[in-house]
Amino acid sequence: MRLISITAAVSLLCLGTAASAQEYTELDRFSEEAGEMAMLFRGKQGMSYEFPYNGTCFWYGRDFLPGDVFYNGKLYKGAFVNVNAHLQELVVKQDQDYLPVLVDAGHVEWFTMGGRRFVSRDAAGLTALPEGYYEVIFDGRSKLYKRVDKILRKDANNRNGSGIGYDDPNYNDKVQDYFANRVSYYFIKDGEIHSVRKWRGIVSYFPERKKELKRYAKDAMASNPDFDALAAAILKYAEANE
Repeated sequence: MRLISITAAVSLLCLGTAASAQEYTELDRFSEEAGEMAMLFRGKQGMSYEFPYNGTCFWYGRDFLPGDVFYNGKLYKGAFVNVNAHLQELVVKQDQDYLPVLVDAGHVEWFTMGGRRFVSRDAAGLTALPEGYYEVIFDGRSKLYKRVDKILRKDANNRNGSGIGYDDPNYNDKVQDYFANRVSYYFIKDGEIHSVRKWRGIVSYFPERKKELKRYAKDAMASNPDFDALAAAILKYAEANE
């Protein structure tokens, strides 16, 4: 398995000249395989947690998903992407055999991960919100963003599911450390940012159409069972029928 990052590949050049041919071959192979993507994979290795814990530090799960990254004014397509929601860091792989590397947040405008779109706080003009990344749930005249934070906690009585905020298929009840899940939603309408928790909170910002949108929401729940899909459906309907 080729577990190597670009930082590790470059460091091979500093190990002496005795094995220089082999070292240069490894670096050359990495550069050749990365091609035009090499600039995206030149960061430091992503954080590795060297202790047992329940849950995951990542936004949705441990798997790195296919995605694109708009970085430093250029679009890089076909990376494997994940977000460390504990540190709010974007981490990428060239392929599943490589170690994850950090992408400099200061140069990231947006990226996709498994079909979901994310933006950086500053690039989206969300400077009033905490630093990090936000998932785009709805992007119209109004906007809805989702923020996931994983908070490292220790509790001998932590529980899988509701206890940590989500289900961990590898949960170990003997482990005290865990990543708790905190999800926040931010609704932007007429240039103002509002924190919302439920679909009724979104509807409240359409006071003249509250009854209409409540009826629509109740009908839409059958085909949009989770909050993200339902909220997006409500906002799409609201803007299409203004």
